[in-house]
Amino acid sequence: MTDKRRTAFSAALLVIVLTLSLPAAAEEGDRFEAYNRAVHGMNAAVYRTVLNPLAVYYQQNVPPPVRQGVANFFANLMEPMTVAYSLALGDTDNAGNAANRFVINTFTGLAGVRDPAGERGVKSRRVHFSEVLCLYGVPNGDYVVLPILGPSTIRPPAAG
Repeated sequence: MTDKRRTAFSAALLVIVLTLSLPAAAEEGDRFEAYNRAVHGMNAAVYRTVLNPLAVYYQQNVPPPVRQGVANFFANLMEPMTVAYSLALGDTDNAGNAANRFVINTFTGLAGVRDPAGERGVKSRRVHFSEVLCLYGVPNGDYVVLPILGPSTIRPPAAG
């Protein structure tokens, strides 16, 4: 068999295999397809007209140390949730680490604007509730496009 025939045969075989796999995928379907398409369109418009210009303005006009302080503040707010989720996962080391970071950054880091815990070598390791749900066997669920937040499955947004 020549190389051209082998390539043509391989391509034809690939098309047949892919075609035979389509009915199974089509049977499952997307229960939220119409909703997902509408929300995706809205998200694209909001991103284009509001979020992207706002992000560009923020990036160009807010000094890097202020942006870092804002990021630190919101990261510090997530530490108590990391404590709870780590405990639910049975990870007491990370729960203690997150509690330690929260106390240090809240009381000596201007409510978390600074990160003295990180400067002392106490590194952050975020844990999400979706990890807890996964550990306990909760399935991902259907694909869904969320307003502003974008694509996800049912489990992560329900998880917080």
